Amino acid sequence: NSSFSYMYEVSDLARTFVSYETLLPLGFSLQIRETRDLKESRNVFDWKDLKSSTWTKFVSDGKIEEQKQEGKLLSFSQNVYSVVYYIRNFNLTVDKKFAFRVSDKGQNLLFKGRVLRKEKLETAIGTFDTVVVKPEFEMDGIFKPVGDIFIWLTDDDRKFIVRIECKIKIGTLVGELKELELGVDTL
Repeated sequence: NSSFSYMYEVSDLARTFVSYETLLPLGFSLQIRETRDLKESRNVFDWKDLKSSTWTKFVSDGKIEEQKQEGKLLSFSQNVYSVVYYIRNFNLTVDKKFAFRVSDKGQNLLFKGRVLRKEKLETAIGTFDTVVVKPEFEMDGIFKPVGDIFIWLTDDDRKFIVRIECKIKIGTLVGELKELELGVDTL
């Protein structure tokens, strides 16, 4: 919202790189600009040596901080961004629960998700039949709340992500599909 951005501006870009053949993430890049704070992060998954490496740089109030984390990579782990795409491989029916590993900043988490409901969702590009998924994370067997997150996926074989809501300290961030390009071979 342009009027809200005068108080708190959010301009984030996350890219995740995933192998088409194995569905395993190769890494991600992240650029965050929120009001006066800047953050850049890069991550690489080394599947040969089962290691993950993350480099992060923060700039806040003119102070610069860098961090590097390395960790053991467990087999078939996802990263915190590829999880949204990996979910698309599951049969998503109401009350369905699923779990898989996630590696983040050198730590191993357990991603758990549950399909809450089906919902008809109106967007800028049309109305979609969707399923609503609520993810949760566990680290060392302990639930780690990160604020409520909800993901709307089309209720079809493609499972396009059409909306994401995330509760944060000052309210709710909402990402919604504004454009969808389909190649000739996907029609």
